[in-house]
Amino acid sequence: MRFLKASYLPADETRETIVDQDQPDAHMEDREAEKLADLEALADALAAFRQLQRALDQWERVHLARGLAAVFSGCYGTGASEAALALTPVEARSPSAKVPADPFYQRLNLTLFERALSEVWAEPARRVPYFGPIDVA
Repeated sequence: MRFLKASYLPADETRETIVDQDQPDAHMEDREAEKLADLEALADALAAFRQLQRALDQWERVHLARGLAAVFSGCYGTGASEAALALTPVEARSPSAKVPADPFYQRLNLTLFERALSEVWAEPARRVPYFGPIDVA
């Protein structure tokens, strides 16, 4: 099958019918359930950190940020994994694990993560993961 470069739609007569984004279907129901599971795991992690009444460390900030970014992008399933990693006790973390040292992560705190979680929660589930505009020139 040949594809049109700009659209990645089949170039011949075998084009599939585009599914209406607003029409419920089994795929979207699955996607919504996956998103909800991720968001609940991230919310539980944030609540656990809130109870500790301490600042987050770099490991925790990085994994919470990755989890929220994954859910926002529609990469469902990753959010729950990242939430679990964020909750990993210091003594159970791999000594060879390398988390980004980017100073951006230093600015992230529980309040910001909770705000981001609310915003991601308000977004509708994505039919497919979204990685931003991709130039195919």
